[in-house]
Amino acid sequence: MQHKDKTRQHTGCQYRLGQLFANNIGNKQRSDLVLCDTNNVIVAFCGITNIDSKLRKGEIYTFVNPYEHHKGIGTIAKQLMIEYAFKNLNLNKVYSIVNEDNVPSSRINEKLGFKLEGRIRQDDVNEDGKFRDRLYYGLLQNEYIFG
Repeated sequence: MQHKDKTRQHTGCQYRLGQLFANNIGNKQRSDLVLCDTNNVIVAFCGITNIDSKLRKGEIYTFVNPYEHHKGIGTIAKQLMIEYAFKNLNLNKVYSIVNEDNVPSSRINEKLGFKLEGRIRQDDVNEDGKFRDRLYYGLLQNEYIFG
């Protein structure tokens, strides 16, 4: 039963990602990537949005398939995007904004060398309708150690 649900969710995710990518063809303010396993199942998608070519910075995001949590995929996905941003897009800075209760994302950021630059107070609402803070992490190209 779980496999059937996983397949159905994968198909829906694939469709939505296809729409996202189709709607952003030629958009120079973003670059997106889908990571699949050897069975062509989506394990994560990630990207860089809000690319500012003048300031040479962009926001990195990652989403990991819930069936793939705790396997290091989020770290790998973010690392790929960081290296792409610095090497291919020649960005000087990447940043990541995470909800204060998203501890795994904060840990990944810190593991990859991001610095906590600030807290954006009551910037989001959780599922219960309560305000929550968001954390702003930044990483400069000259701080990053390429793997």
